[in-house]
Amino acid sequence: MPNEMMKLYEKFDTLRFPPLGKQLGDFALYEALFAGIVSRYMAGEKIDIEKIPIPDEMTSEAVVSLRIKKVLDFDEQEFLEYFDLMEKLQQLICSSL
Repeated sequence: MPNEMMKLYEKFDTLRFPPLGKQLGDFALYEALFAGIVSRYMAGEKIDIEKIPIPDEMTSEAVVSLRIKKVLDFDEQEFLEYFDLMEKLQQLICSSL
């Protein structure tokens, strides 16, 4: 298991779920499914790339809007940090499959 992957997973595992995530589309469902996949991958299970969830359209649109916004409040920053971490984990998993 690459060291970078372990560090990102440990950070993901310790971060609190961002409150804004409860308000954006189906992010809570996406996060729960994603967390399960990542946990299984870290436990050494073989993961089918097609089983890795992707964010719903409303969440994706919100992320794009937040990324171009000039000033973010705390909740928005916290959400983007969490989402970006999930994206990095997903990229590392997909590149290893």
